[in-house]
This record gives sequence, C-alpha cells and structure tokens, in this order.
Amino acid sequence: MSAGRFVTSRADGRTDAEVIVALVQGVAPGTVVTYREMAEALSMGSNRRWDDRAVQSSARSSARRLLRETARVLIPVRGAGYRISQGFDHHGLALRRESKANNQLRMAVDVLRHVDYGEMTAEQRSVHEAHLTITGALFHQMCSVTSRQKRQDAAIQSLIARVDKLERSDE
Repeated sequence: MSAGRFVTSRADGRTDAEVIVALVQGVAPGTVVTYREMAEALSMGSNRRWDDRAVQSSARSSARRLLRETARVLIPVRGAGYRISQGFDHHGLALRRESKANNQLRMAVDVLRHVDYGEMTAEQRSVHEAHLTITGALFHQMCSVTSRQKRQDAAIQSLIARVDKLERSDE
C-alpha cells in the first residue's frame, strides 16, 4: 500500500485524525490518555503497528483538526501520553506558542541582519533587504503587542486583587 497522504490504512476508511478526534470526544477533559490507549484506538481495523513515536506523529498531525472540532488540545505528559486540555489550559498554551513564535521571529531577524552581502547579486541584496524590513517590522509589532498585553494583564490582575480586597472588607 502506498504511503501517500490521502491513502487510508483502515478497513472503515477513517484517517488517523478522525480516530484521534473520536477518541478525544469520548474522554473527559483533564483525563490522561496513554500512548497505549491511543495506539490501540489507532490500530483498530488497521494492519499497522503503533509505537509511541507513531502515536506522537499522528497526534501532532491531527492537532489543528482536533482543536477546531473539539476545542481540545493534547498536552504531552512525559512518558505517559497526553492529557486532554480543559478550557483554562488554553490561555497558557497560547502564551507558550506566542513566546516560541516571538523567539523564531527574533532568530529570523538575526539571520537576515547578519549576512555577507558580498556573496549576493544586487537583485538578491534588494530582495534580502526588503525581507529584513518586513520581518523586522513584524517582529517590532509583535514585541509591542506583547508588551501592551503584559501591561493590560497586570492591570487586570491589580483590579481583581482590589475588588477581592474590597469584597472581603465588606463582609
């Protein structure tokens, strides 16, 4: 059988993502689903053997679909499997992804800034400088938004603390 992207390996024709979505829909948020449980679900109706790496690969490739269809994220639990996200997990998950994105943008700007222009043609330099300008501006905007968001979060936390203090003093 071909290893092509759209070739299914299950008798019922379901994709790995469909199996994972169905599995997650049947599990309470906060529950840890082990690699073994996921491998068993993925193996049903399939000739393929699923080890931890294969399960991890399928989990990663189904992440966007899982999020859109179930509003859940698989949170890795080292050596065990995945915990099914709960609503309150998503803020922290988004912050970590935002931080990674900012680091990647910072590296992209550094790569674009530190280059030997002598190894480029005039046209390549022009394209490179335009890319640097655009990427640098994007990075600057992301830093500004992140800074503003942190200030707003701090102000909100301060207001919450003040309201809590006022409510306690009224009791």
